[in-house]
Amino acid sequence: CAKALVGHFGARDRMNYTAIGDAINLASRLEGLNKLYGTSIIASGTIVERARKVFDFRLLDVVAVKGKSDPIKIYELLGTKGALEHCRQVVSAYETAFSAYAAGKFESALAVLQENASDPPSTVLIEGCKAFLQVSPPADWRGIHISASKEIGERMRSPLHRGNTCFGSTPIGKRAFAARLKNEATPLGETQA
Repeated sequence: CAKALVGHFGARDRMNYTAIGDAINLASRLEGLNKLYGTSIIASGTIVERARKVFDFRLLDVVAVKGKSDPIKIYELLGTKGALEHCRQVVSAYETAFSAYAAGKFESALAVLQENASDPPSTVLIEGCKAFLQVSPPADWRGIHISASKEIGERMRSPLHRGNTCFGSTPIGKRAFAARLKNEATPLGETQA
């Protein structure tokens, strides 16, 4: 549970209302990763643990964001609990393929993902598998994506369109997500990313 400071900072003649702290930095890095994965809202494992009773999530990747050495699991917010049952097969296939990818079984991952080529995160994973089949990852590779910048990591992919045939755009906006999380999930207390 990371802390954040929110308020007016600076000199009396130059005040700036802002939020600072590790949680804010992580949230900013995760927001930037949406461009890479073709998603609308990415959440950390901390948020997923607190909101999983109300919302459905899909495991996207394990990343080490800029400024951090420890990897974290990241998830795509899919919508309210049970709202996307028709897409459960795509999510399940992606998570199965991701497990194979993380284990270095790139051909197995590709075989699972071929039917989901219109799903933006699947497209990213397909491209990653193909790249590693051409040039093997380093011997010490642990399946962790190293995000080299605030917006798009070093595993840069071609631009992906938001939404896809299964999910459309994420069916819940950022403000609605925050409001529902505040009202229906366990109280968050401190600001988290």
